[in-house]
This record gives sequence, C-alpha cells and structure tokens, in this order.
Amino acid sequence: MHEISLMHSILSIIEKSARENRMETVSKIKLVLGTESLVMAGALHFAFEQLKQKTLAQEAVLETEEREGRDFFIDYFEGE
Repeated sequence: MHEISLMHSILSIIEKSARENRMETVSKIKLVLGTESLVMAGALHFAFEQLKQKTLAQEAVLETEEREGRDFFIDYFEGE
C-alpha cells in the first residue's frame, strides 16, 4: 500500500507550502489521479484520514479527480 507513503509526502509538501505562505490551516486538497497511475483513490483517502491529524490539514477534505493517463499531482489546496 504505497498510498500511505505518497500521502505522507503530499502532506509534507502542502504543509511546507502553506507555512511559507503564512497559512494557519488547510481546508481542502485536490489531487489528480491518472487511471494508469496505479494509485488507488480509496487507499489514498484512507491514508489521508490517518495522516492528517496534527497537521495544518487536520480539518481538511480531500478531493480526487480521475483522468485518463499516468498523471498524479496536487492540483491545488485551499486554506487561510
């Protein structure tokens, strides 16, 4: 289940960027998953719920969009 390590990295990237932009909280994260990326959306959501605690994203929701191809990236995140 590599989604746990993927989500750990995603949260680290978002937390770093949010702090650099003087954000105190992250309220939404949107990821794009390619249908050929071998990333399971359900497992990613599970990992997110487990790992978001004690981060700036602890109250955030995760949105995923599936597209054709091998893409896997952070589309955007929102916060204050």
